Amino acid sequence: MNLEEKKNLVIQLHEEGKTQREIAQVAHMSVRDISKIIRKLEGITEEKSLETQALDLFQQGKKPIEVAVALDLNALKTSKLYKDYLKLEGFHKLVSLYEEINDNLSLFLKLYYAIIQNNIKPSEIVNLVKNSNELASLKTEIQMKRKELYFIEEKIKHYRAQIMVNNYSGYL
Repeated sequence: MNLEEKKNLVIQLHEEGKTQREIAQVAHMSVRDISKIIRKLEGITEEKSLETQALDLFQQGKKPIEVAVALDLNALKTSKLYKDYLKLEGFHKLVSLYEEINDNLSLFLKLYYAIIQNNIKPSEIVNLVKNSNELASLKTEIQMKRKELYFIEEKIKHYRAQIMVNNYSGYL
């Protein structure tokens, strides 16, 4: 099928009420190329940039995966555009935090849920961290004291044994 035939097929399918995704499957064309043909057919001459189209779709409530499919974008580009959208919507701190914790998101969420479940106040969090450091050193100290106690107990056993030997040798 040449380009003109594909264009006519797109127009025909569009007039039949098919979605752009359905047209893409039948015509073996990208959604973006189909969108251009339909916009030209409908007299929309102003071409929006890919970024503007993505932002518009995000604003309509579309998920990143839906935007990627609709605009034929890869995951990396879609992710960048979604972060840009969130920043523009005022979620800059959230996006920055996500970028910072990146692979540790599950750990961060576990910590967050533990704080919520235990009704820990923000002012108490710093004390908890300080106490956790002290707790680690206390555990080490307890282990050392247990070893010392074990050696003392062994010495006591040895001295008792010597006392018993001395007492017994007195009877001979």
